[in-house]
Amino acid sequence: ILSDLPTVKVCTGYRARGRTLRVPPADMALFAECEPQYVELDGWEEPGQETWRRAAREGLDALPANCRRYVEFVEEELGVPVKFVGVGPGRSE
Repeated sequence: ILSDLPTVKVCTGYRARGRTLRVPPADMALFAECEPQYVELDGWEEPGQETWRRAAREGLDALPANCRRYVEFVEEELGVPVKFVGVGPGRSE
């Protein structure tokens, strides 16, 4: 789904009433005032089925470089390792 986008925007927080919030507020009135804060990462071209199959066999190192950077960014932001990455339409991919 993210392949072939020129950039991938990741929301890292929200800005409202002069404050930065890491999670969306439960208060709907405050949420309506929120402006998402994005980090833009370079996108990657659709590499084709063989690359995705290789990544499924070999792991994250076989992903396109910018795709790998996206996964690493998610890991750093959340502070937890990514254990699984879906690379196809099926659950087993």
